[in-house]
Amino acid sequence: RRPNTDDLGLEYTKVKLDDHGIVQTDIQGRTDSPHIFAIGDIASGPALAHKAFFQGKVAAGAISGENTANDYVGVPAVCFSDPEIAVVGMTQAQAKDKDIEVS
Repeated sequence: RRPNTDDLGLEYTKVKLDDHGIVQTDIQGRTDSPHIFAIGDIASGPALAHKAFFQGKVAAGAISGENTANDYVGVPAVCFSDPEIAVVGMTQAQAKDKDIEVS
């Protein structure tokens, strides 16, 4: 799946896309055009509604002058299947990479 960025006029800005059409941003969602932010499916990371909501809050905070940043550790990921599956936090491998004891 490719983000729907074709008709946004980004070619007239400094906004950069990667090879998959994902908009490149900093930790606040700001692009290389400082007045343009990207959140949700066009920004990096998994295409999850919870992530998009969180990114929107961070971008709004940055626009209003708050010192905010995207940190996805507490953002849940849900697979709407039967039964539903959800995860939040680090994986066991990620915890071990940070020298956090996992049992």
